[in-house]
Amino acid sequence: MSRDLQRATQKRIIDDPERERERERESLGFRERERERERERERERERERERLDALFRRKKNDREWRFW
Repeated sequence: MSRDLQRATQKRIIDDPERERERERESLGFRERERERERERERERERERERLDALFRRKKNDREWRFW
Protein backbone atom coordinates (compact mmCIF):
# COMPACT_ATOMS: atom_id res chain seq x y z
CA MET A 1 0.00 0.00 0.00
CA SER A 2 1.40 3.39 -0.90
CA ARG A 3 2.17 5.81 1.90
CA ASP A 4 -0.33 8.34 0.60
CA LEU A 5 -3.11 5.78 0.55
CA GLN A 6 -2.10 4.55 4.00
CA ARG A 7 -2.11 8.10 5.42
CA ALA A 8 -5.44 8.88 3.79
CA THR A 9 -6.96 5.69 5.22
CA GLN A 10 -5.66 6.43 8.72
CA LYS A 11 -6.88 10.02 8.54
CA ARG A 12 -10.32 8.91 7.40
CA ILE A 13 -10.54 6.43 10.29
CA ILE A 14 -9.46 9.08 12.79
CA ASP A 15 -11.74 11.79 11.38
CA ASP A 16 -14.81 9.57 11.01
CA PRO A 17 -17.44 11.21 13.28
CA GLU A 18 -19.48 8.01 13.51
CA ARG A 19 -16.47 6.13 14.85
CA GLU A 20 -15.84 8.97 17.29
CA ARG A 21 -19.41 8.73 18.60
CA GLU A 22 -19.06 4.94 18.83
CA ARG A 23 -15.84 5.28 20.84
CA GLU A 24 -17.56 7.83 23.10
CA ARG A 25 -20.50 5.49 23.72
CA GLU A 26 -18.13 2.63 24.50
CA SER A 27 -16.14 4.74 26.92
CA LEU A 28 -19.34 5.97 28.60
CA GLY A 29 -20.56 2.40 28.90
CA PHE A 30 -17.18 1.37 30.24
CA ARG A 31 -17.23 4.14 32.86
CA GLU A 32 -20.75 3.17 33.90
CA ARG A 33 -19.75 -0.48 34.29
CA GLU A 34 -16.72 0.60 36.35
CA ARG A 35 -18.96 2.69 38.61
CA GLU A 36 -21.34 -0.25 39.04
CA ARG A 37 -18.44 -2.58 39.93
CA GLU A 38 -17.18 -0.05 42.48
CA ARG A 39 -20.68 0.21 44.01
CA GLU A 40 -20.85 -3.58 44.23
CA ARG A 41 -17.42 -3.73 45.92
CA GLU A 42 -18.58 -1.07 48.40
CA ARG A 43 -21.75 -3.06 49.16
CA GLU A 44 -19.61 -6.16 49.68
CA ARG A 45 -17.31 -4.30 52.08
CA GLU A 46 -20.34 -3.01 53.98
CA ARG A 47 -21.78 -6.53 54.30
CA GLU A 48 -18.43 -7.79 55.57
CA ARG A 49 -18.23 -4.96 58.11
CA GLU A 50 -21.73 -5.72 59.36
CA ARG A 51 -20.92 -9.41 59.62
CA LEU A 52 -17.77 -8.72 61.63
CA ASP A 53 -19.60 -6.22 63.86
CA ALA A 54 -22.30 -8.78 64.60
CA LEU A 55 -19.68 -11.44 65.31
CA PHE A 56 -17.80 -9.12 67.65
CA ARG A 57 -21.00 -8.15 69.51
CA ARG A 58 -21.89 -11.81 69.91
CA LYS A 59 -18.43 -12.64 71.33
CA LYS A 60 -18.57 -9.61 73.64
CA ASN A 61 -22.02 -10.66 74.92
CA ASP A 62 -20.75 -14.22 75.50
CA ARG A 63 -17.83 -12.89 77.54
CA GLU A 64 -20.12 -10.69 79.64
CA TRP A 65 -22.44 -13.60 80.36
CA ARG A 66 -19.55 -15.85 81.30
CA PHE A 67 -18.24 -13.21 83.66
CA TRP A 68 -21.46 -13.27 85.66
